Amino acid sequence: MTNTQSSLAQVGRWLAHEVGAGTIFTKQQLRSALPQFEQADRRMRDLRAYGWQIDTNRQDAQLRPHELRLVTVGSEVWSARFRPNTVSRVSNKERLAAISEAEFRCQTCGIQVGQQRLPGPEFARLEVTASSSGLLVACDLCSKGTAGITEAGLDRLKRIVETLSDADARLFWERAEARLFQSPLEAALALASRLPLGEVLEARVFLPASPQTD
Repeated sequence: MTNTQSSLAQVGRWLAHEVGAGTIFTKQQLRSALPQFEQADRRMRDLRAYGWQIDTNRQDAQLRPHELRLVTVGSEVWSARFRPNTVSRVSNKERLAAISEAEFRCQTCGIQVGQQRLPGPEFARLEVTASSSGLLVACDLCSKGTAGITEAGLDRLKRIVETLSDADARLFWERAEARLFQSPLEAALALASRLPLGEVLEARVFLPASPQTD
């Protein structure tokens, strides 16, 4: 494996050659194998656009929250013949028409353009991208896919959980683990509901400690 290859290529090569189809692995193993790439997780998720199938415990109930299974090896992203997908350019006229047709809301999460993302100061922006099924209107988080939602969401989640009392933090972790999402507590739970459970639970090492029950 050469250091001149892209992070996508090296992540794909490691999965195909060191893990292998049908094998269970963890993100920690991926990070340890490729410590030079801070966004190895994101590159792994990007592989799905090239025919790779990597299941979490949401698709495979036999997996633990921190485990993944490489089901299918897709395109050889490390090959000199590989060409990354290109994104079609959307004109301003097409963009405005698509946003208007979507009633100025994200077609994924429903947030309206300019709506504040509580509890922070950020306001939602809408982006339009071309897909095989037409133009997709999505907010600045959803347009980045699960990776973008996870990375930005976990950062905001950390800030929210830090403001919770011990009692609220304990309730948050109990309901997050049970996927029962019904103030800062409600904001944290609503945000966690949009994140993969495995990602939220793995993030405990970065978030405030989960209070222990007596």
